[in-house]
Amino acid sequence: MKINLIRNNCSIPKLSKNSAKNTLSTKNNINYNYVVNYNSAISMRGVLDKKNKSEEQFCKDFMSKQGKTTPEECKDIIENHPFTLTQCHNICDAENELYLRPIDLAQMAIGLKNYYDNLYDKNYTIVSIGRSPALISEVMQNLGAKVIFLPISNLRSMGDISHHPMRNIYPTYASRFENIDTLMKYATKKGIAKKDAGKILILDYTHTGMSLDIMKKVLEERGDIPKENIIKRSLADDVEKARWNNCANISAGAIHALKKDLMLSNLAALCNVPFFDYDEDFMDFRCHTHNEIMKKFDNYSTCLGRAWALWITSEALRLQNLQTK
Repeated sequence: MKINLIRNNCSIPKLSKNSAKNTLSTKNNINYNYVVNYNSAISMRGVLDKKNKSEEQFCKDFMSKQGKTTPEECKDIIENHPFTLTQCHNICDAENELYLRPIDLAQMAIGLKNYYDNLYDKNYTIVSIGRSPALISEVMQNLGAKVIFLPISNLRSMGDISHHPMRNIYPTYASRFENIDTLMKYATKKGIAKKDAGKILILDYTHTGMSLDIMKKVLEERGDIPKENIIKRSLADDVEKARWNNCANISAGAIHALKKDLMLSNLAALCNVPFFDYDEDFMDFRCHTHNEIMKKFDNYSTCLGRAWALWITSEALRLQNLQTK
């Protein structure tokens, strides 16, 4: 019996029942096995096509999802969805204007977490201020650190009024403190005053340190957090300290690149934290209620921010696995 291949389709002659039984033996007939294998290959291509479409949709859903990445989400993608991880890598490569390399960012997230773990016996909560430290903070959260993101910018412009009691400043500043009240309600919702919050590490990168001073005062005047537990931390300084304490493989060149990226706000453009000016309800935040603004904080994300957070998290986990082997 012959099997005709016509334009990649198999044409099989019709046989009687007995003839078919004898001729199409799965044990003895090479032609039968060829047809079965050929049709199996066609079926397999169909399965793969469906799987590819499913993976493409999964990737689209991940990129368009609201909010920050989570440790569980990143672990699932790294283990089960290589297509999405590769796509995020490609996006990061295409939209990369950083002086830092992705592997440097991963080492810094590892180093900062190890440094704080050692310094505070793993009993701390990072309060990440604004957008500059947000990407590294999100990766640290995916590595297991407790992080509260406070999207507040331009704090240093409060300047010389920061030494006054926050509630008793001139009426012209009323709208400013309404926005700070919104942030404090948001921080409470995120657990800043819980007993298990441990040390509250206010993390920011500024030229003057004034933003850290002001936020420390704001937190102290809440009255529900022990003042001795509120500690100012500088991102650039602490990365350097992490390097000197051998908390990760961070080069001097990487620290120099980090400072350049922070000064140019390059990292701010890659985070899942919105710009929110304490001095006014900025852009689409204007005229919203406290609850609406807090919901926007939680739901805010960008495709680029989620791609970078996943990719740097995957690099950090890979490096950690190499270090434990």
